Amino acid sequence: MAQVNEEGTVEDYDVIVPTAQNQINIENDLKDYFNRNLDKGEEALRVDAESIVRAYDPCMSCATNFLKIDWIRK
Repeated sequence: MAQVNEEGTVEDYDVIVPTAQNQINIENDLKDYFNRNLDKGEEALRVDAESIVRAYDPCMSCATNFLKIDWIRK
């Protein structure tokens, strides 16, 4: 709960970011997406995966910092 002083200035608050609340759903959606789309190129996979993350959390920096892909080639 936010604390506001007599002048109407917020002095204390808690921020609940959507990524923390949706972490499991984000991971499950990414897993499902990759399992169904491995035939796409790496760039398309990366862009689409970032879009999935942004659908849950529109903060661009969160999406790009959240997603790290290690490509394993056989």
